[in-house]
Amino acid sequence: MRFYTVNILFIFLLIGHISFSQETFKNEAERIKYANKLFESQKFIEAEPHMSNILSNNNNSEYNFKYGVCVLFKYADRSKAKSFFKKAIKDAQVDPRAYFYLGRVYHYNYLFQDALNNYKKYESLANTKEAESLKLGMYIDMCQNGQSLMKNLSDIIVIDKTSTALDKFNYSYDLKDIGGKIIPTEAFQSKLDIKRNHKPIIYYPSVKDLLFYSSYGEK
Repeated sequence: MRFYTVNILFIFLLIGHISFSQETFKNEAERIKYANKLFESQKFIEAEPHMSNILSNNNNSEYNFKYGVCVLFKYADRSKAKSFFKKAIKDAQVDPRAYFYLGRVYHYNYLFQDALNNYKKYESLANTKEAESLKLGMYIDMCQNGQSLMKNLSDIIVIDKTSTALDKFNYSYDLKDIGGKIIPTEAFQSKLDIKRNHKPIIYYPSVKDLLFYSSYGEK
């Protein structure tokens, strides 16, 4: 009897926790404000259900763009986001970032020239600081490198593809041929890493006294 009572209490507390953890909004304007805050904080997965709800009532260029970004980051099939960006950029006054993220869709699908066209379009409209924050230069370089590599290829064949959570991607790597380990850790975080919410990725090779790690650094 005691065991049964404890379980009932646990279920009650769990249900209570779930009910109070849901967001409640007094009106649509409050939901929009909350969703936009998540979006600008780059919490796109959390923002996705709210943006979907807002888009159903505000089918304009702004929310096609914002929902498209959420779709791009939430779903394994990146191409799902394309139609939302295409609709958004029909508006000449759309947020320039719509071109950047449309470029990302093409980039993910190895359509490097289409990606570059949209990156360049974004570059012509965006301010320098915003472009730097989105690492535009890096993505342009990546596309150009991709084009160079493909000049000697007649076709690309994907031999393996894995979908995984962002915080568990390191488990997808097969290191049996090179040894070592890949580990996400906060041990090497710089102040800039913390500011950007970046958890360094460390690779421990089999060689002693050597490791590689990712970081935005201080400069």
